[in-house]
Amino acid sequence: MPVMLAWLLTAAAGSVEAPRLRTAAMAGDWQTVQAMGRAALLELVRLYSQSSPRERATIAQLFYNLGWK
Repeated sequence: MPVMLAWLLTAAAGSVEAPRLRTAAMAGDWQTVQAMGRAALLELVRLYSQSSPRERATIAQLFYNLGWK
């Protein structure tokens, strides 16, 4: 687990525009999120944790479509 945390923190070092990411995520636009790179991951996790169940389903599908490991 510590390796994953270190990886996420490193990924977050890049900047991502939170409003743009939210718009893309809520639209299920995984291609736009993918173009933002792995720096979007921490913001997506934060967004997921603050979302309604319906929005969480959309974000979960987005994670699935991204297929990042």
